[in-house]
Amino acid sequence: MDRGQALLTWFSYDPHGNQYWMIGVGELDEDRRVQFGLHATRGGRFGDAFDANEVELIEWGTLTLDLDCLDGTMAYESVLPEFGSAVHDLERLTVLAGLDCPFFMPEVGALEHARWDKRFTIAGIHSSLPVQLNNDNINLPSVHDLLALPNGDVLAAGTFNWLGQTQVPPLIQGSGAGDWQAFAPAIDLATLAATALAQDGSHPLVMAVSDPGRIMLVHDEALETIGQFEGIVRRLAWHDGQLWAAGPFEMTDGGPAMLAVWDGTNWQAAPGGQPDGPALALESSAEGLYVGGQFGQIGGMDAESIARWDGQTWTAYDLQAQQGFGEPANVYAIASTPDGLFAAGAIVGAVRWDGSQWQPLGNGLGGANGSPVVSDIHLFQGQLYAIGCFAHANGSADDPDAVPAAGIARWTGEIWEAVDDGSIPISSPYPLTSTFLPCFHPLKLDRPWSMRMQRLASDGDYLYVGGSLVGLGGQPSQGLIAYDGNQFVPVGHTQRGVSGIVDQLLHGPDNEVYASGVTHFGTTQSASGLFRLDSTHGWLDAGLPPLPDESNCWRRLLTLDHDERILLGCTAGHSQDEWRPRVFRLDDLHDWTEIEIGEIDVSLRRLNVIVTDPQGTIWIAGEAWDDENFLEKGFVARLTDDGFEIFEDSFNGMVLQLAFAPDSGENDQLKFIARGWFNSIGDQEATRLAYWNDGSWQSMGTLIGARSISYGAQHILAGTLDGGGYSLARWNGEDWAEMATPENGFPDFGDEQAVFTGIHQLGERIILVGEVPGFTPESGHVFIHEPGNFTVLSGGLAGRPPTAVLVTPEAILFGGPIIEADPYGHPVSTLGIGRLTWD
Repeated sequence: MDRGQALLTWFSYDPHGNQYWMIGVGELDEDRRVQFGLHATRGGRFGDAFDANEVELIEWGTLTLDLDCLDGTMAYESVLPEFGSAVHDLERLTVLAGLDCPFFMPEVGALEHARWDKRFTIAGIHSSLPVQLNNDNINLPSVHDLLALPNGDVLAAGTFNWLGQTQVPPLIQGSGAGDWQAFAPAIDLATLAATALAQDGSHPLVMAVSDPGRIMLVHDEALETIGQFEGIVRRLAWHDGQLWAAGPFEMTDGGPAMLAVWDGTNWQAAPGGQPDGPALALESSAEGLYVGGQFGQIGGMDAESIARWDGQTWTAYDLQAQQGFGEPANVYAIASTPDGLFAAGAIVGAVRWDGSQWQPLGNGLGGANGSPVVSDIHLFQGQLYAIGCFAHANGSADDPDAVPAAGIARWTGEIWEAVDDGSIPISSPYPLTSTFLPCFHPLKLDRPWSMRMQRLASDGDYLYVGGSLVGLGGQPSQGLIAYDGNQFVPVGHTQRGVSGIVDQLLHGPDNEVYASGVTHFGTTQSASGLFRLDSTHGWLDAGLPPLPDESNCWRRLLTLDHDERILLGCTAGHSQDEWRPRVFRLDDLHDWTEIEIGEIDVSLRRLNVIVTDPQGTIWIAGEAWDDENFLEKGFVARLTDDGFEIFEDSFNGMVLQLAFAPDSGENDQLKFIARGWFNSIGDQEATRLAYWNDGSWQSMGTLIGARSISYGAQHILAGTLDGGGYSLARWNGEDWAEMATPENGFPDFGDEQAVFTGIHQLGERIILVGEVPGFTPESGHVFIHEPGNFTVLSGGLAGRPPTAVLVTPEAILFGGPIIEADPYGHPVSTLGIGRLTWD
């Protein structure tokens, strides 16, 4: 729309497959209605060779749009019987020029119509479930086991409860990249985690689940529990009519441990006696059942890490400790293939049995932080694939023939090849993921369930990789991804979710949103670390150009100048000695121009702030270094016609935030607050906060651990770290007072304290980000305070407190370690960004 004139284009098919390209023009009337007379080109079918003689221009019919700021209706009536007539509801995706839409949040009183946008998911599986890992409750979606079914589908079991926008049990099925869904039939597994699967042609599907530990048979639409245990079952296998279970577990009531056998009625210890350590791998073959793990004895005989049961006796396949890492070597995977018998684990990579002993495959694999760990191996398209914790293939890092390998490689029969060299990093919106968990302790028995790569399976066309990975080959796909032999393919449908932690959000002049801090938006890799979200088209990989000069920028900060151009500030340099602030301006969305910092008396190190004041002046702040006195300092600078000039550089600690008064002006009318880790500014005492007013710095008393500051039209507010003494401190002009009191509508926190890391004033409303006593940690991260009332905002966000907040005329956006919205009401899977909009 432009000045009341509307242009509509539309593409469709008729039931016969003929293509229609339609176009119409209309005018917006005073009732916000536009009526179009549509014409169309008809002819040509998708996939056919184009023939202009088959295409004709015809009258199609009429279409009427009734538009509101927030929604609308579309009614059409075609002269063609193939299309007929219909009416559809519309949902506004972007603000159309010419519609006078109010700024909803500050002016309208009710939030009951607010809803969380469902379009911010990414491929793969997701989880809002708390998982205990290394004594830390985190949300870590993982696939622990994969099983190829006779019908061509693959089952994936693990710790997750979302597939796209569908809540699922921790068991899904599908094939390729397309239609994955909850396991059918729909059975209530009554569990948070499934860890092992097994099935063969003559025996039913069986699974092991945790919390509580149960082994269950699947009969049509019912489950039969055949065993209960404490611990974790890692692998299940049918062999000679019996079910074997392996892992660090013990059957209840004093039953067998670490390796158990079910004969159809009872659970028994392994023939001859249980192993002296946990079994971790099972492989059924014509020669017998191979068992691997961390043991030195099994079945009453000595066997180092691997043994085979042929139905009558055990045979040791010793994998000696010197070939592994520790005493004894862990074996996580065994594969009996037409090319031979292979084993892998906490050893040099993978080994092959030559008939009398194990032989390494080539130069092996190289670990990132110590010896390599292989969690699974699988034969796919004639080559042996290995996954796990390793950083090089065909040798260790110092081997001249070694190549980078990001935890997945294949053995060609002669050498190891990397399947993903890790050159395209993929981040995750989850607060802590196994991407960042080092493999420094591979022998810890819970490590197989927290490793980035855990399980392999194939359906002939695709190799599937499961674990807690965030993606492979530059393709984000949480927990599960497919590989066709040439490239990785995300599992499920990617929408607008992000890979990483969004730390900056910016509202552009054309109602677009800019975000930074992540590696991918949807499936698109970021060249500049900055993307643009257009409400109609999604994340545009006008991904904005890479910064010039290989600027090495990190901690990218955003603002708009008075001409509504984007400015990006960052800290550049590989090491602390090389750190320096840099500022770039984006011209016409195509080119970055660097703005020189200018000549200054101190050595600037780190940029923490870039902000535009109400008069349109650009300010930066951060950490400086006094070379003469070898002291850390803080600085504040502003942009002039000659570049940035220092406004203040005598803080005795870094500056972390600048908050300007809404009515801040120039010269004597300039008013703002600086927050940081300082105690003084020159001779002026100022602890953590300093107020520039009437042309000089003023102390704001002592506010211990000031964590956030907000300068609004009605209040100056601050949040403090836990133990800072205030939940929400309000400045009265002389001192601080607690605002978060029952008299003001807040809960009574008693001896506890809320920690607000973000404060955003919208008239009388206050959007608060942080953690509050009495609210569940899984959702109590975003709140709203209105006069006399304090509550979680629209059910809250699960994950961790957001790191960025942006209010636009049509939505509030939160960026950060976000994984779910409104978890206890109407849950929505939303990854990395939560967008709250309203009807």
